Amino acid sequence: MVNKEDNELGVYKLRNQDHRPYVETIGNGGSYSADYISWSVMWDKLKDMYPTSKHEWVSYIYGDKPYFGIMQPDGSATVHCKITYETEDGNTFEHHEYLAVRDNRNQSVQNPNSAEMENAYRRALAKGVSTLTGFGIELWMGEDIRQLK
Repeated sequence: MVNKEDNELGVYKLRNQDHRPYVETIGNGGSYSADYISWSVMWDKLKDMYPTSKHEWVSYIYGDKPYFGIMQPDGSATVHCKITYETEDGNTFEHHEYLAVRDNRNQSVQNPNSAEMENAYRRALAKGVSTLTGFGIELWMGEDIRQLK
């Protein structure tokens, strides 16, 4: 449930807007498929609400080199997307979204390449906007337990 303060900030403002026309499905031709909304649609929705919004791919330093993901001991990575938006009253807010780099079977990728990292970042951006606005949030419901089924 969205509390009054969050609703006044615009959080979940798009929760009841129909997201279905924007849904696409990806699959590997086998047993795995997933519905999603493109990051560009999600970003357009947020920019329409908050025109000064920006997003940043947060980098980390390992040794003396920057890396655009959080490295895990097994060689996989998690991307970190920071979304900043300003409300009409001039208050600035940040939302941080994290997402593992995954392959087309939804399994973590060891030593991900730049394309895999960018795809994960764009998905993190889409998930972050969905979390902020409620637009398409149904697509994420239950995603944390899908692998257990």
